Amino acid sequence: MILTDRIAHAVAAGDVTVTYRRWKHPRVHAGSTSRTVAGIVRIDAIEPSLLDRLDARTPWARMTLARICAEPGLTAAVLTSTLPFDTGTLKNRIRTLKEHGLIRSLPVDDELSAHGCTYLSTPSQMRCPCPNESQSQRPSLPGASTK
Repeated sequence: MILTDRIAHAVAAGDVTVTYRRWKHPRVHAGSTSRTVAGIVRIDAIEPSLLDRLDARTPWARMTLARICAEPGLTAAVLTSTLPFDTGTLKNRIRTLKEHGLIRSLPVDDELSAHGCTYLSTPSQMRCPCPNESQSQRPSLPGASTK
C-alpha cells in the first residue's frame, strides 16, 4: 500500500484510521503489513466497495446506475417501468446515489457523474460510456432504447 508521507505520519499518530483504495484485485489482505515512511502499517480489514455495500441486501445500485447511464435524463416514473421498485423507493435510492456523488441532477432528472461512471465501469461490471464515447458503446439493457 502506498501512503503519502502526510497520511503515513497521520496513521502513525492515530489521526487516520481508515484509508480507501480501488483496485481491480485486492493487493493486500487482512492481517498483512506494509512499510511506510512512518513505520509499519498493519491492515486490519478489507471492506467491500460502496456499491457492494449498497447492493448487500437487494441488488439495486448497479442496476439503477446502469439504467441511468443507458438513458440519462429519464424521470423516475419512466425509470420504474424497467426497474423492480416503485417511484417512491426509486427516488429515495437516487438520493442515496446523489449523496455519494454517483449521479448528478439534470433539469428533468438525473445522469451519471464522472464518479458514478468510474464505479460502474469496474472490471466485473458493464462498461459505462463517458460523454466523449460513442452511443454504440453504451450498455445494452432490457427496455433501453437506442437513440
